[in-house]
Amino acid sequence: MSSGDELEPLHDDVHSRGRWSLEHVGAVFIVFSLFAARLWSPAIWELHYVPVISPVYRQQEHWLADRARVLAVSAHVGCGVLMLLSAMLQLDEPTRSRWPWLHRWIGRLYVSAGLGALLSLQWLRSASGAGSARHGDPLMRTFIDCSSVAWLGATAYGIDAIVRRRDRRSHSRAMLLSAALSSQPILQRLLNALLLSPCAMTIRCVYCLAAHGEPPWRARWGAPDGALSLLLAAPAPHDRGDARASPRVFSLDGYGESEQAAFGLSAWLSLLGVLGAACWMARSPENRRRVLGDEDAALRTGGAAEAGRSLVDAAVRYARLARRLSSWAGARATCGVRLRCAARGAASALLLALLLVPLPLSLLLFGLLVVGLAALATVLPVAVASTVATPLWLAQGLIWTAT
Repeated sequence: MSSGDELEPLHDDVHSRGRWSLEHVGAVFIVFSLFAARLWSPAIWELHYVPVISPVYRQQEHWLADRARVLAVSAHVGCGVLMLLSAMLQLDEPTRSRWPWLHRWIGRLYVSAGLGALLSLQWLRSASGAGSARHGDPLMRTFIDCSSVAWLGATAYGIDAIVRRRDRRSHSRAMLLSAALSSQPILQRLLNALLLSPCAMTIRCVYCLAAHGEPPWRARWGAPDGALSLLLAAPAPHDRGDARASPRVFSLDGYGESEQAAFGLSAWLSLLGVLGAACWMARSPENRRRVLGDEDAALRTGGAAEAGRSLVDAAVRYARLARRLSSWAGARATCGVRLRCAARGAASALLLALLLVPLPLSLLLFGLLVVGLAALATVLPVAVASTVATPLWLAQGLIWTAT
């Protein structure tokens, strides 16, 4: 057996891993785009806070205070969705190889949508991360500036690499970094729900126990004046000003405050994570090979839009099946003009019903998935905080009893 034959299975494994990883990225981009589009619904803005489903805790109060911010949020969400879907198609090798002209135009759409997202974000900058506080979070303002500069730099470098230097490899790597920077909200949401919100709840419960001797189920958040105030300040009295200020930690509003307390930190961790991974890959070819494979195989062979193609293919097959069923129903009519016309009308109505049923059913399943994630996101920090703070409360009670 030759050395080339020995290396062939390894190369196939690298290519397969690259295709699978980009397919997963494409599926995540599609799901998050659907999730982000919920902000176009006025009902979401008017709904009492529900974890995951609602915007960041009480943030819509600041948006509704200024008409320009309402338009900026809609523009930012729309441009962000276009960015993610465009990036998915740009990372798709079949699209690039079959329709190079489409790849170029989608690239222009990606850059235009990115610029629109950044410009609209500038209108939201002063109130970003405000939540229950009166003013925006300084961490979020600096994050918006730094992440915008990083995205512009990576995107400009990628455009220069392909337009002026004709360096396809540098172009692909730079645009991969640009797409990763545009997907920071996904990583930020995951960090908030799985790590930082539980930590924030735990810190507040332990602080209330140490400072006021309160058990975890009676703990309340601090005065709404920034992350440190929420975590380490005394609760705001309910008889002054805002009746929703300083809710109990173990409540729906309490989860919202935990998300708010960690929002700026999660944004910065997502940015540093993306830039740190890019620097680690740039340090040596071996590091880059671990992620992208030999000769950037993941970028050259990956099918990021495979999930979208599968959905379209399933929709086409279902439409054909519905048409066959309606045709079969129309052909069952007996002789007679009236009966035949009635059968054709019934067949058309059946076809329309069959085509419309999957849409509400898909939305229902997606809604159930989001509700399940909301329940999980709510229960997880409560469970973590209870596991840490309850034994400490019991130990404190035993010490006080002994003394």
